[in-house]
Amino acid sequence: MIQVRAARLAPFAVLALLALAPACSGAEPDTGEAADALHAASSDYGYEFETDALGPNAAPAAPVPVAAPGPGGRLSPEAIRDVVRAAAPPMAGCYKAALGASPGLAGEIAARFVIHEDGSVTGAQLARSTLPEGAFTACVVAAFGALGFPTSSHGRATVVYPIRFAP
Repeated sequence: MIQVRAARLAPFAVLALLALAPACSGAEPDTGEAADALHAASSDYGYEFETDALGPNAAPAAPVPVAAPGPGGRLSPEAIRDVVRAAAPPMAGCYKAALGASPGLAGEIAARFVIHEDGSVTGAQLARSTLPEGAFTACVVAAFGALGFPTSSHGRATVVYPIRFAP
């Protein structure tokens, strides 16, 4: 069973900043821009996953239809998990190469990335790691950056996805 924490990006923070800016400058508020900023902020959402496990000989997940976007057009955590698990072989390849240089290497890497409405991924980066940064962590983060997701009609999703690597 996969556990996920949903994180709603704070549109009220945008409103607070927009409300305070005119008071500081003496200018009249531009409600058109404020409404646009609020809409943009409220369409973003995110998920932080619990740790998944992966070994050096991981096989792709059994092919299953990727879940369609959920209510409001959002990608579901299950859809994101299915895409990441289907990409296990490249990540296992990264791990297998690292094991050649450091037998017994084990630890966790969490990648943070943004999924856009068209399903593309940008901004893949190392969120945290118990392993030293280097070629292995860069290889895993690059694998996350190469993922493709179903399209969604509800803005960008920011995801933090940790994987525990163990022989």
